[in-house]
Amino acid sequence: MLLDGINHIAWISNDVARLGRFYSEIFDAEVGPTRPHGEDGRETMTVIRIGPHTELNIFVIPGNTEAQRQTPMWGRGRIDHVGLQAASPEAFATIRRRLIDAGASDGTVNDFGRVHSLFFRDRTGSRARCWSRRTHPEALRTGEGAAQQPEPGASVISAVLGVVVVLVQTLLGKRLTAQRYRCSSSCTSGSPTSEVNSSKAGSPGSAACGVPSLRSVSSSDRIPAVAASSVPIG
Repeated sequence: MLLDGINHIAWISNDVARLGRFYSEIFDAEVGPTRPHGEDGRETMTVIRIGPHTELNIFVIPGNTEAQRQTPMWGRGRIDHVGLQAASPEAFATIRRRLIDAGASDGTVNDFGRVHSLFFRDRTGSRARCWSRRTHPEALRTGEGAAQQPEPGASVISAVLGVVVVLVQTLLGKRLTAQRYRCSSSCTSGSPTSEVNSSKAGSPGSAACGVPSLRSVSSSDRIPAVAASSVPIG
């Protein structure tokens, strides 16, 4: 894909100050200065930054009445409304609460499965829509961020990783046992069986060969047990 979103939307308004305050209070947008625009200098343009590289270019044009014309949905020409993308489900919940408090939306959330949206009308009468990934119901109720639900399959992956950790610990234990047995056989003159038995009775035979017995392995030498639920899932 050769595009990376929308750079700006040109917008005609008859009250840029009121519109700028709305976007600043609801969406934490950055409102730039108002500058003269056009050949005669009578019209103005104000930039409202609403995203990393997306702006609303708000034009006030004396004598232009388009901003006063309010029409129902699908009766507004080729471009009907603007859809804004919330930065996260938590941000969507905050935006929804602010819109309700400002009387700009009744808070109705449209559920499209993987995404949620709600309509709102700004203080100059323009209608738009805000979108987000599916939001946790508790976040919508309280207007505060809620922990996102785990991705499908995350619990299965955690369980598999937990089994792998247990297998590694088991195999390492068997390896240490085998090394102790071999060392006991090669470093003493007795039989392997008697050496192993004497080691159980407290003989230092296996430790003398440089291989610690299983009983002498310190807690720092053991593989720490890892709970499956704590394994980070990318």
